[in-house]
Amino acid sequence: MNKPAGIPVHGSSSIDTLLSAASVLTPSAEPPAAVPDTDGRVHLHSLSFKPGPLHRLDKDTTGVLCFSRTLAGAQWFSQCLREKTVGKYYLGVVRGAMPAQPITAQDENGATMTQCYSVEYCKDIDASLMLFRLITGKKHQIRKHTESVGHPLAGDRKYHGGNPLPGCKHYLLHAWRLYFPALRPADIPASIEAPLFPEMETFLNRYFPNWRNAASSALIDQCYDKSNSSN
Repeated sequence: MNKPAGIPVHGSSSIDTLLSAASVLTPSAEPPAAVPDTDGRVHLHSLSFKPGPLHRLDKDTTGVLCFSRTLAGAQWFSQCLREKTVGKYYLGVVRGAMPAQPITAQDENGATMTQCYSVEYCKDIDASLMLFRLITGKKHQIRKHTESVGHPLAGDRKYHGGNPLPGCKHYLLHAWRLYFPALRPADIPASIEAPLFPEMETFLNRYFPNWRNAASSALIDQCYDKSNSSN
């Protein structure tokens, strides 16, 4: 589903809302048995599998949120997350002018967690449109990493991003595209793209009018080809 802002993935009531929106279960059905942890491991609490979200997005983060109708599908997706064979790409708007060179955020062991690519800078609002490649899936990962390099997501008050940008109610972070490995079930597409919601699309069209071409070029030239060259 294309998750809207304002709905957390955590908690049974939130999951019921998501399932209803995704038309995975009827409103009267029981909530899913489990949600994967940050490493993608699915923990089932009953013998009968019930559909649920396969990964997490923060409350005000929008975009691709995957569900599975079967236990086999959930286990396959969980394995892909553990093996880092799913390409997860986000669009976001940060404060200030980001350097042209890609920035890599690493964990305490030196492993790459996030790759950040500057797509376009708007001087009028002193903000940069960014493309993020999420390698792992830790809580608030992109939000923490952008703050750590001095360019927090604009409007992300929790991480010192100040007030939202003109015409926006919250920070702009969108799970834009998801790429699956070449070896996948027949009914799984090669990729999924979540359209922007009106608030973010209107904003980008105004301040970053070439955003789609620029973001697609960054994805092809810097992210997708390189990250999948060994697959």
